[in-house]
Amino acid sequence: MNFFIYIKNRTIAVLAVFAMSVALYATLYVAGVDTFVIWYCICLIVIVALVGLIADYIHRRAFYRELSQNLTAMSEHAFLAPSMSAIPATYEERLFHEALVAMSKSMMDRLAESKTASREYREYIEMWVHEIKTPISAAHLIAQNNPDAATDAMDVQLSKVESLVEQALFYARGTALDRDFSIRPVSLEKVVRVSLRTNARALIDAHVTPRLEHLACSVRTDPKWLSFIVSQLLINAAKYRREDLPLGTSFVTVSAVQKEVSTGTRVTELIVADNGIGIPEQDLSRVFDKAFTGENGRRYAKSTGIGLYLVHQLCTKMGLSISVTSQVGAGTTFTITFRESMLDLLDA
Repeated sequence: MNFFIYIKNRTIAVLAVFAMSVALYATLYVAGVDTFVIWYCICLIVIVALVGLIADYIHRRAFYRELSQNLTAMSEHAFLAPSMSAIPATYEERLFHEALVAMSKSMMDRLAESKTASREYREYIEMWVHEIKTPISAAHLIAQNNPDAATDAMDVQLSKVESLVEQALFYARGTALDRDFSIRPVSLEKVVRVSLRTNARALIDAHVTPRLEHLACSVRTDPKWLSFIVSQLLINAAKYRREDLPLGTSFVTVSAVQKEVSTGTRVTELIVADNGIGIPEQDLSRVFDKAFTGENGRRYAKSTGIGLYLVHQLCTKMGLSISVTSQVGAGTTFTITFRESMLDLLDA
């Protein structure tokens, strides 16, 4: 708070001094007092009032400056600023500070309630997902033990339900990676093969052939979360295949490139590329946005816009980066980048 803002907020006091000066001038002038003496008295009153205002400004400036600095420094957690402010000296500042503390406490209570409700809901979703897997697995067995056209079609739909249930589980867990998160050396080939087995039915039904290239390398990550990410990319490759291609020519290639970009830093790129319908250029910058379906989602398949959003969120939380390039009619390529320092590799 600068002095001009302070004076603006003390307009009544300034007007009071001005009115008193006018009244004093009129009274002394009528009484026949010398003009020099009148102006001397008025100047003395103005000087005393100005000194008082400056002293009060200096006294208050420290409190407001500290509060402003705390608000700026804490940014998104500005509601915690009152707890870091100095004890106010004036009654007005004390009332203001108490009001801020009360609001801060109310906000923290609401945040605590919200976190508790969110945690309980997440735990319920996780429990529900684990419970629903049992009847889904039983239904799979029934369909496999009674093969015919109807049960085969039912088994396909069960696989889709299973995929969506798994997506719901990872969506719920995505806000609390620390509960189910383990970074360790992982073979990329093993993780990719697990994802292929999980989504084999979707790829077979879509007539998309998987190709694995140069995956004999390891990275430090969580295998379960990485497997889910790869699964989502494989499902997209099956979902957005080109219908006009001859049978057996649709493919999705999963490969890896490992290189040392600088002294002590190694980069591994996991690349998932398909020859599907591709993504329109105007949609590329938004494919990782939550609930964004784009032109392909509206034209070719029912899409929720959650899969790639989850992929991006999980990559970010695990310290990975993901990028996408695409050409309509030629295919789409996703690149997941793992950056590891030599210290990480030695610890492994």
